[in-house]
Amino acid sequence: MGLPNDTYETCRETIEFAKSLPLDYAQFYMCVPYPGSKIFNGNTNWEQYSTMKSMTGDDPVFVPKGMTKEELISLQKQAYKEFYLRPQLLWRHLKSMRISDVPRYIEIGKVLLND
Repeated sequence: MGLPNDTYETCRETIEFAKSLPLDYAQFYMCVPYPGSKIFNGNTNWEQYSTMKSMTGDDPVFVPKGMTKEELISLQKQAYKEFYLRPQLLWRHLKSMRISDVPRYIEIGKVLLND
């Protein structure tokens, strides 16, 4: 999400595409331009870069033209919620869950339902 030519609509298409596939897991990372890449602008302190920011959506390091940071963060949150909170997927996960998985699922649920 958040590649140079992405728009709100293309991000929504990505979310819908992921939901249409028979997947149990999906990741919706934000674009992280590395030094030397065509989209790296050189104005970011590389010491503060983190690929984890692309997963957590805390503070995107790259935002495509025509989008805002807030919009990109919101789309990433929507992607995770819409993908993982589908009834059929929840049911599949519940059927295969072991007791030892419960704490992890509780933490995931907290993140998905936060906001």
